[in-house]
Amino acid sequence: GYEGYRFVGNSLYDGLTRYDLKQGDSVPKIVPGLAESWTPNADGSVWTFVLRQGVNFSDGTPFNADAVVFNLDRYLNPSAPQYYAAAAGTAAISLGGVKSYTKVDDSTVEIATNGPLSHLPSDLVFVYMGSPTAIQKYGNTEYANHPAGTGPFLMESLTRGQQMVLTPNKDYWGGAPKLDKLILKPIPDTSTRLA
Repeated sequence: GYEGYRFVGNSLYDGLTRYDLKQGDSVPKIVPGLAESWTPNADGSVWTFVLRQGVNFSDGTPFNADAVVFNLDRYLNPSAPQYYAAAAGTAAISLGGVKSYTKVDDSTVEIATNGPLSHLPSDLVFVYMGSPTAIQKYGNTEYANHPAGTGPFLMESLTRGQQMVLTPNKDYWGGAPKLDKLILKPIPDTSTRLA
């Protein structure tokens, strides 16, 4: 489900924006993720995102504006070779208001919306960026077994339906996680999960 998507996604990947989860007393604010800053035009229908520099995907591919456009094409452009309908369906929740997107330069992307969209920064939190190199190498379906993101963890192993073992990304731009291993186990039954 969507909870699993976010749990795994937030461990392996980053979005352009993210929630500030360092406190639990109030609704978290949207803070920089892979974008260091963003600015809307006067009516909020065009947003300019300045990207974080010096970030690499876990396979060594540089994160830049080309990677953002590649990922947005994967979610939104049916004529792109990397378009992935399954991912597009999930991303549609967040990207439904996006009209177009363009690379301004290596560290800047502009996103136009279908009209004023003040909540675009919060919509982008769960639009995860994957390595274009890995996606092209493995293809959309096999890529899930070889994920390459910019997130705080790396996938060590995956046993479908049983567990995913993650290890810290020592090169994480936000600082390496302070645990040796993270094991995610799916519990599909709601009452069992609640117990």
